[in-house]
Amino acid sequence: MRELYRYLLRRRIKPWFDEIDLVGGQDWQAEIPKALATSDAIIICLTKNSVDKEGYIQKEIKFALDKALEMPEGRIFLIPVRFEECDVPFSLSRYQWVDLFDEAGYTRMMKALKFRAAQLERATVELTKKDIEEEKLALEKTAREKQERETAEKAAREKAEREKAEKAAREKLERDVAEKARKEKAEREAAEKAAREKIKREAAEKAKRERAERRAAQIALLKETLSKAFNALRSTLPKAVSFLRIVAISVVLVVLVWLGSWAVPNLFSPLPTANDSGTSRPSATIAFTNSSTSPTNTPKSSSVPTITPISPQTALPTEITDAKGVQMMLVPAGEFTMGSNHGIYDQDEQPIHTVFLDTYYIDKFEVTNSLYKGCVDLGICQPPTDSTFYNNSARENHPVIHVNWSMAKTYCEWRGAHLPTEAEWEKAARGKDGRTFPWGEDISCQNANSIVGDPCVGDTTIVGTYINGVSPYGAFDMAGIWEWTSSLYWPYPYNSTDGRENLVDSGSRVLRGGSRNSYSSYVTTTTRDARDPSDSRSLVGFRCARNSSKSVTPSETPTASDLTAIPLPTEITDAKGVQMVLVPAGEFTMGISPDDLVDFCTKFGGGCTREAFSDYDGSPQRVYLENYYIDRYEVTNALYKICVDESVCAMPVKNNSVTRDSYYDNPVYGSYPIVNVTWNMAKTFCEWRDARLPIEAEWEKAARGVDLRMYPWGDEFDGNSVNFCDKNCISDWRNNNYDDGYADTAPVGSYSKGASPFGIYDMAGNVGEWVNSLYEPYPYLASDGRERSITGVHVMRGGAFLNNNMYVSSVLRWGNDGSAVFDSVGFRCARSFP
Repeated sequence: MRELYRYLLRRRIKPWFDEIDLVGGQDWQAEIPKALATSDAIIICLTKNSVDKEGYIQKEIKFALDKALEMPEGRIFLIPVRFEECDVPFSLSRYQWVDLFDEAGYTRMMKALKFRAAQLERATVELTKKDIEEEKLALEKTAREKQERETAEKAAREKAEREKAEKAAREKLERDVAEKARKEKAEREAAEKAAREKIKREAAEKAKRERAERRAAQIALLKETLSKAFNALRSTLPKAVSFLRIVAISVVLVVLVWLGSWAVPNLFSPLPTANDSGTSRPSATIAFTNSSTSPTNTPKSSSVPTITPISPQTALPTEITDAKGVQMMLVPAGEFTMGSNHGIYDQDEQPIHTVFLDTYYIDKFEVTNSLYKGCVDLGICQPPTDSTFYNNSARENHPVIHVNWSMAKTYCEWRGAHLPTEAEWEKAARGKDGRTFPWGEDISCQNANSIVGDPCVGDTTIVGTYINGVSPYGAFDMAGIWEWTSSLYWPYPYNSTDGRENLVDSGSRVLRGGSRNSYSSYVTTTTRDARDPSDSRSLVGFRCARNSSKSVTPSETPTASDLTAIPLPTEITDAKGVQMVLVPAGEFTMGISPDDLVDFCTKFGGGCTREAFSDYDGSPQRVYLENYYIDRYEVTNALYKICVDESVCAMPVKNNSVTRDSYYDNPVYGSYPIVNVTWNMAKTFCEWRDARLPIEAEWEKAARGVDLRMYPWGDEFDGNSVNFCDKNCISDWRNNNYDDGYADTAPVGSYSKGASPFGIYDMAGNVGEWVNSLYEPYPYLASDGRERSITGVHVMRGGAFLNNNMYVSSVLRWGNDGSAVFDSVGFRCARSFP
């Protein structure tokens, strides 16, 4: 308004402005009517505050208008002037207004004042040439901007339509490629199955023929022997010596009985034909029993062999499918020959030596782009360093490449597995017969993807393509692409306990298997190469292994009677794709005595008294829990959003986090923990997953294990194992000795060193977690009513990124009303078994 006042003065108009013309002590209610009475025009200045806001400014305008409208008609001339976008009051709506925020606003206002001056036959208002030029320029600019805006909008529409068409074409191409790959996979699997069945059928037929031939030869020999015996008796014994003949025949009969009653029917019956089922001989029966039941042997019989029953636990399946849907092959325990005298790298394969390995499983195929993407999408694995092939949908079943040693190790650990040791890799590829290649001694382009055929392919291929190149244990493609192993590149003989399997030490790691750019001498089962763990190349991939002692899911579903004999899998993936970890049944120690807690607190500063920890009003107690599963990671924004999108869960109460204005609905934070949800919202999400919030005892056992540790990783605080209040923290108690790069939440699973004894992440720090239990004092007793799913004050556990060293321990607990929300509290789910 001051600028408007000065603008009017410059154009020889004498404005009256209360801020200038009123002096201290004057009554504005008396002065404004005087000013109105001597004015020819009134400019009403309108803003959002003056129109909408209840208060003094609005009353002042209303007073002035009332006085102006009391004047005779035609005496006063009103010009509403808008300083910003706002509604014009109803009382002024019949007057044409002027927008001063428009380019031509001042020119239009001067026209209005000139018009008023003409009515009064005065020439006190000048509309200069400059004003006219300014209005013309303003109008031209407005028209030009309108044209540019319309052109931009048209270009945007055309671009959107073009992108839509391109997306549709791309999606169609991807569907076509995926369908082709699916058909090729189905055809390949059908061919493999037919080949296996043919081999099995031919082996069975061959074994049956050989048995029949052996039986026929034995019977013919026996008949010939008996015939010669009878003839000899006839020719050598006089007919008169009948007694001796009888004795000789009796001796022969005794010999017949001694040879076994199985031969007697065959002496006097035809030999079985190729289609004979052999029903004349009872077959052996193997009885499988529960491991807790003593086996009962089959009664002995002269025609049925005695076979000791075995437990299903002693017969491991030769093929399994793990919790991520990956096929793995059994490599049985035993010795094998490792190394050769023909190493191509300075005899690094010497000396030849014998190595014993326990039973283990190894991936049937190399890890593919599609399988690796499952780990990347969860924010656990890093994308390949070159994603050209990785992002190509036509290559989803090709081996993943451009991954370094650490990336391969992380993926295998995500699957509850490990990179195979160098010895595990060689035995899986070579078997026990010391073969040169996984399939035998000769090599061709039908066996492996190398440059035998100058080159065979020259690019990666779909895993499992080379059915003629399978290893003795059924592993595919163990020649044709270099594969990372866990081992440091140390000289032979191989010894797993000499430090070469240390996963922390620096140094080159061993690659095995050769590649599509390798000659035959480089794709043998014994060839070794060394690479820096940070290398990631187009010729290098990997596969995983796991110990047989880890629970696995057999490829064939067990019957109900077998369930008690099969160990539970240590990891499962539920119907929503969420990883859950087994916490086995048994006792653990829950809680901590007030005295021990005071001692623990004293390590981190003063002010530690028994009264401060009154909730821990008793000694630690032993608690027994049945088997249960609990989420490996805290529930993320992306997972929670799926439940929201299905209209089951409610949106978080707030969208922001402590330092981020946009958090929940920002895809950048999809792998970060959900916050700002109430206890009931967390409970609803878990029930949507056919799960539940963990009870307080389950949470503490999953975090603490059974060895009384204070943190998930041990007894001593380690700021590199947890997202807590480090130097980035906004709180006054920040610890400047640590820097993890996060002042707020971190992606779930970022702190692998801080995993609990059961392999569960972020049970200290990152975000606190709601549990099912009501906040009642110890000792803990599940049956005392604290586990009722009702509203009230509920327990929170684990501490958060805002808490200091002490408050991220596994024993401290907090309580808050279940209707409260916090930008540092989330949750995870649990489920009972069965």
